[in-house]
Parts: sequence; structure tokens; C-alpha cells
Amino acid sequence: MNELLTNKTCIIDADSLIYQHGWIHRESNNFDDHLKSINSHINEIIYHSGCNSYLVFLTENRNTFRTKWATQREYKGQRPKEKIKFFHDLKNHLYNYWNAFSIPELEADDLCLIARTKYGEDNCVIASIDKDLRQISGQFYNYKKMEMMTITTDEAYKNLWIQVLMGDSSDNVPGCEGIGIKTAEKILANVPFSEYPHIILDTYIEKYGVSEGLDRMNETFHLVYLLRDWHKEEFKLPEHTTIILDTPISSNESTEVEFN
Repeated sequence: MNELLTNKTCIIDADSLIYQHGWIHRESNNFDDHLKSINSHINEIIYHSGCNSYLVFLTENRNTFRTKWATQREYKGQRPKEKIKFFHDLKNHLYNYWNAFSIPELEADDLCLIARTKYGEDNCVIASIDKDLRQISGQFYNYKKMEMMTITTDEAYKNLWIQVLMGDSSDNVPGCEGIGIKTAEKILANVPFSEYPHIILDTYIEKYGVSEGLDRMNETFHLVYLLRDWHKEEFKLPEHTTIILDTPISSNESTEVEFN
């Protein structure tokens, strides 16, 4: 935890927060329990990240631009269709109280990296438990483990291409069959960064042949790569919200929020 707040923006991937607090209070039918819990947690995230402003991002629905890229398996198709208790109420609360932002075509992960690209790695902290976001350099705060970490440019680039090799089982994205993290790291060991795409393509072609290997690698790349920009004229990120937060926040305290 930083001793003093810095002039940085906390970029919050809030998708997991809803499920996390829904699970914690799954036995409670009192919406206030869920509400107080998620508010306190967001306050703590902002404080422990050492930031003095924040942006909250959500995924609006499952039908994002990645849906059309998924030809081998339904993108995130293994996830349960039934939502947790108070899912929509909590989501609406994040929109209305915390100024959460989403657009139909993109996921919260994409919006986080678009915001990180806009502000620059020295001016923000990404708050998320999702390892997928670590394909870009900068400071990260894991709000489940309550840990800060820094990802270098080299680490971020390697993380992306390891995902292209492995796929992502949590999102139902296939990779090159039979390749896990240890094999992926072994394949890329001592390989120059500029050769990563070629080595990985060779691995796919060796497994599936030229045509299918090309198609499979192309699909996996487009499913795991998170956007840094969204080229639509009407698209505009929201302004961050500045906060007044001078002391640590306990689970029983609230924060005065000053909207710019």
C-alpha cells in the first residue's frame, strides 16, 4: 500500500467484483449486504492502489466482437447462463453510483487496456484479478490477493504470445492442443522476441498442417489479444472521477466522492 495518494487513475476491471461479492453473500437475500460489501471493496481498491481518481469498466453483454471470431468453440460458452443473486442490481449500482462504463462490442478487459494506453503506464494502475490484462506493461493491483505488481514491456509481450500458444480455458479459447504453461515457456525460451510469432506459427503448422494451423493461430490471437484502441468515431472514454481519500478505509467506513 502506498503511504500517500498519487496523481494516478485506478482503472478497475469490475466484472469479477460482481461475481466475487455475489458469491461471498450468496446466502443473503438482503441487497444491502451486497451493496455495502462491493462499495467498501472499491473504496479499498482505490486506496491501496495509491490512486486519487478512478475509472470503472464492465462488460455489457457476451455478444462482443470476439463472438464472430470463435469458430472452434463458443466464446465463453462453458460458463453458466444463470446469473448470481442480485447480478443486474449490482451492475446497475456500479453504473449509477460509480460511473461505470461499457459499450456493447467490447469487454471490460479491452476498455481497461484502452484507458491504460490513453493515460500511459506511469499515470495509472490497473486493478484486476484477471491475468489476461498482463499483456501490457505497467502497474497492477490484484484486488483478491491485495498485491501490487509491475509488468515490464518484455514480460507483457511474452505473456501475450504464451496465451496465443496455450489458449485460455477460462474463456473457452483453444490453443495449440497439448501445450500448457511449462511447454509454452520451453518453446519460447532463448527465442528473440521478434521470432515469437514465427516460432508459434511453426508450432501450430506442425500440429495441424499449413492451412488449419494458420486458421487456428489467427483465431486464437484475435480471441486473446486485448485492444489498445477502438477506431469508431462515436467512441469516447469517460472522464475519470477524482476522490477525497486521506485515510485508510475499513470495511465499515465509506468514502466521500467528489465528482469532477
